[in-house]
Amino acid sequence: LVDWIEIYNSGTTAIDLTGFGLSDQEEDPFRWEFPEITIEPASFLLVYASGKDRSGNNNKNLHTNFKLNVSGETVTLTAPTGGRVDALVTGRLEEGLSAGRYPDGGEGRFFFTQPSPGKKNTGEPHSGKTPEPLFSMRGGFYDESIVLTLAPNTQHQDTVIRYTLDGKEPTATSAVYAAPLTINKTTAVRAKGFVSGLLPSKPVNETYFIDVDTELTVVSILMDPEDLWNTRSGIYVLGYNAAKEFPHLGANYWQAWEKPIHLQLFEANGRLGISADAGIRIAGQYSRAMPQKAFNIFARDQYGSDVLEYPFFPEKTLTTQKAITLRQSGQDGTMSKIRDTLMTSLLSDTDLDYQAYRPAIVYLNGQYWGLYNIRERINEHFIAYNHDVDPLKIDLLQGNKIVRAGDDKHYVAMRDFVATHDMRQEENYAYVQTQMDVENFIDYWVAQVYFANTDTSNIRFWREKSNEGKWRW
Repeated sequence: LVDWIEIYNSGTTAIDLTGFGLSDQEEDPFRWEFPEITIEPASFLLVYASGKDRSGNNNKNLHTNFKLNVSGETVTLTAPTGGRVDALVTGRLEEGLSAGRYPDGGEGRFFFTQPSPGKKNTGEPHSGKTPEPLFSMRGGFYDESIVLTLAPNTQHQDTVIRYTLDGKEPTATSAVYAAPLTINKTTAVRAKGFVSGLLPSKPVNETYFIDVDTELTVVSILMDPEDLWNTRSGIYVLGYNAAKEFPHLGANYWQAWEKPIHLQLFEANGRLGISADAGIRIAGQYSRAMPQKAFNIFARDQYGSDVLEYPFFPEKTLTTQKAITLRQSGQDGTMSKIRDTLMTSLLSDTDLDYQAYRPAIVYLNGQYWGLYNIRERINEHFIAYNHDVDPLKIDLLQGNKIVRAGDDKHYVAMRDFVATHDMRQEENYAYVQTQMDVENFIDYWVAQVYFANTDTSNIRFWREKSNEGKWRW
């Protein structure tokens, strides 16, 4: 999906836009300039904010050299003389919303739930967002049942509060809150406020654990049950296209489908550590076909932030993650559940990269889902954060040479050199040492042999894209 900016000529004569500037930076009003182009009276002109910088043809396929930030920006239109023609503070650009004038060419800024690029702004205009409802009790751990009261924000006493108890984000058809809720078992409560003329509020999300006694970290995942169990679109089920034989290739859980969630983490002392919107996918390989599946959790702008800011792993100073994995220990998930974390922890004194971990209990929409390990997710950001390098300047490969980031050109060249030169010759071996970290490579294979790891194709290796960058495992 690409953002778009719509120009509307509310006058009665055509306007030559040649040399006009569009920008999202106040100090640079001519960041992108219109080519020779005219907009007719009472007409619309679309410019895609894709960053592709295209002049288009026949007043079509215009693309700016910048993109719009999901958190909101001020977009300006400037005349060739330098005078500002118009400016719009977009507000947060949530998926499915557009921001614009109402009526077309009017004043103020409104949000529309029915975006209409290149056409008249239609549907109910929303002047802002409803304030979030108030909960009488914070989520957390309680020894016995509780009574929960929901109330509107004092700014809008006419707010209608709608709520769910099944993990689904409330909609305009969800149950209306009319009386206090008695919570007598572990339950995920989600509520939103609705006011006529305003967008619904952001959902307020709380998980109440009733009579739960644990010394472990607890992770609560709140999501639409349909995104899990629907035969056509649920990520946890076989679906219509699964093969009969294990691991049921073609099943829904083999697809790279990502669904929105709300993630909460409670420390062992019951304190809420992080509460954030994110995306979720099924993780792993053959372990996908097991009853308890692993999850990858992703931070993205479309959910609210492109990072998860929290010290998930106390043994590391790192507090910023682009993604984490909730791993059930793979094929060991039905046995010890600790082999993987035990073995990688033994490598803490070596120069090898390994995933930090934290054991946790996971609840899915208030239902106990078992013991998991919170793990760092291996990607270019894992490398960047742990080695203080630019994630855009990393080659990261998997298996034989599947590209996960960057490219494989340097690796293929090194491998071809080894295959065509005698490594017993000192000068050849010395050259290879400039291309890969040989000591790191030795440590890696010592570990594989010691652990008797038969899954040897499940391998990742990387280098920084620089003259000094060497391959590491």
